[in-house]
Amino acid sequence: MPFMAAGSCQHIMKTAFPDGFEESVIATILREVLKGLVNIHQHGDIHRDVKAGNILVDSSGAIKLCDFGASASLFDEGKRLHGRNTFTGTPCWMAPEVLEQEKGYDFKADIWSFGITALELAHGHAPYSKFPPMKIIMKTIQDAPPRLDHSERDKKFSKSFRKLIEKCLQKKAHDRSSAQELLKHPFFKKARSSEYLTRTLLKELPSLGDSAKESKIKQDMVIQKKLAEVERGALPRYRMSGWNFDVEAIKTQASQLPDGEDYFLV
Repeated sequence: MPFMAAGSCQHIMKTAFPDGFEESVIATILREVLKGLVNIHQHGDIHRDVKAGNILVDSSGAIKLCDFGASASLFDEGKRLHGRNTFTGTPCWMAPEVLEQEKGYDFKADIWSFGITALELAHGHAPYSKFPPMKIIMKTIQDAPPRLDHSERDKKFSKSFRKLIEKCLQKKAHDRSSAQELLKHPFFKKARSSEYLTRTLLKELPSLGDSAKESKIKQDMVIQKKLAEVERGALPRYRMSGWNFDVEAIKTQASQLPDGEDYFLV
């Protein structure tokens, strides 16, 4: 892969667009991600970790979907599998069927993650991102799918963008559109060229090295503040041991966590 000088979309938002991108930028980015997903799915693979942090931008505005460390094939020795069952991905972006681990999952799990990523690009963060993983799992399984609402924050977004998200964020996997179908959605008439991304996103962006140093300093300050609050007893402390979750235990623990609080994971 070539050097992607602008970093990830997550990095760009944290650096210069904390409240998310404008709609034409979102359409341009998502169109390219969909092209990647179409190719991945046609080859029988699932990405399983679609999110802004895995969408890279180079200095010319080109987009690439990266990090195939969690990807998997739906074929074994040439035979199509019913689905995958591995509990893998990043909680905020994981589809309900991945979390529930009951009937397995297929390409449509990526479509859910794609829909969550659309909201992430619109808001600067993923839905439920303020919650610990256990609570995210419960909200994803039990709550209605996230949507753009009619608040002051979201009223700027078009009906076509709302419809696109609805086609992705359906609880039942078979109700979601495929990547190929989504590429034909009217929303992508708003997509522009890579040169447009260069003008709108990258012009005032600091170098990747400089912004990474600044981000590290800010991150360290936040961690130190949270640690101090934990030591004072101001924040609840919850322990998780890696990503080999006991899903039923997580559900029980998550159901006991109140909404609207900050947490610190150790």
